[in-house]
Amino acid sequence: MKIDCVKRAVTDIEISLSDNSLRASISEERSGIRQSLSQEHRDWAKTVGLGKYIKLAVENAHSAVLEVILLQHVDSNERHFAYALGKAASMGDHQLVVSILNQKDRSSPWACYRAFGLAAMRRNIPIMDTLYLKIGAYNKDIQELLLKLAASGHNDGVRFLIKKGANVNHQFGRNRFTPLYKASEYGRMTVVTTLLQAGAHLDHLSKNGTALNIATRQVNKKVVALLLKAGADPNASSGDSCGTALQEAIKRENKAIIDLLIEKGAEVNASSSSSCGTALQEAIKRENKAIIDLLIERGAEVNAPANRRSGTALQEAVKKGNEWIITKLIQLGADVNASGAPGSYWHPNPGVAIQEAIRSGDQTIVDTLLLAGANVKVPADENCGTPLQEAVRNGDEYMVKQLIDLGVDVNALAVTSPRGLWETNCNPESAIRKAVKKGNQEILEMLIQAGAVDPKEG
Repeated sequence: MKIDCVKRAVTDIEISLSDNSLRASISEERSGIRQSLSQEHRDWAKTVGLGKYIKLAVENAHSAVLEVILLQHVDSNERHFAYALGKAASMGDHQLVVSILNQKDRSSPWACYRAFGLAAMRRNIPIMDTLYLKIGAYNKDIQELLLKLAASGHNDGVRFLIKKGANVNHQFGRNRFTPLYKASEYGRMTVVTTLLQAGAHLDHLSKNGTALNIATRQVNKKVVALLLKAGADPNASSGDSCGTALQEAIKRENKAIIDLLIEKGAEVNASSSSSCGTALQEAIKRENKAIIDLLIERGAEVNAPANRRSGTALQEAVKKGNEWIITKLIQLGADVNASGAPGSYWHPNPGVAIQEAIRSGDQTIVDTLLLAGANVKVPADENCGTPLQEAVRNGDEYMVKQLIDLGVDVNALAVTSPRGLWETNCNPESAIRKAVKKGNQEILEMLIQAGAVDPKEG
């Protein structure tokens, strides 16, 4: 019965708070509540739990009730204090925050830092300023808060923390992200400007590159332009990610950013990284004629070597089956017999251009490469079989005959895995074995007539 009575009393308090006649001033409101808060209220709070009592006041946005509860219940612990202070900061009630802080022995640095963070994320500078004086040893944690505010675009909060001594070049965690990197990632132009004015390092290399790399990756031309104007290096590596900013821009096919980077000195022939090809190789993978023409006009090297993540420009064009690009590259002197690179299990590279063309079964491209001097006797590698083996695998009788007439070795062996020596000695793969597996009698007869034998018996 007592609890029901007190609940009704609390309801009366809530009703009184909604009465316009009592809204003349916040001080009158709080005074009235203090007078109405009887011993029964305090007994009820102890019965149902002080935390629930605080929660009831906060969830109904009764900041005055919250203040009175804390004033009356001096036995509340740090958790209750932190909860109340955090809620007051979240609600933006500066007066209530000050009132809570003024209570004796309640200013826990941890609770103040927690509330400080909530005020910061809600962009309330006055409350931040009040709480900052109380966070004590937790002021070292403002570095992490600076990163969050930079990412969220809270420029006033960023300026506040910098004024309080936050290091704009602090690196966070294994990824080594800085506030400038995060502001650039999320396109926070004003924050980027503030950080640069405060001395942020333009070309700091995080795990995923520099601020310019991430701005390019996010296709944010305004941030890219701002960073370049401030002196960012357009040729800085992107760390464990893909190449330079130019290579990133090409992967996103953003010609406006590509033009801007080249204008500011981006090297079109920057060596390919471990995770992508050169600018031209990446453009060819996307078959973007406008970007390909631009790069060639700016001096892109058509014979840049293959790497673990990309074939040569010509090999990538053959893989795409793009006759326009193939013809253009050959006219520019592309090496039709350039060696490939192994690639990886998940990202296999194309083989030598003629191998890739035959594997794709494109007779027009095969003829184009042959006219350009492609060597049909190229040996097998980890990417492809010999040209003849690829033709047999496809069941292409015309191409098999064409290759035999060109004098290929019908008994050449394939390397079908990195265990090349084991495969060759114990389980050799040849054109004739492929023909038998495919069950193609016409091709089998052509191979036998050309002198093909079983490698284990030959």
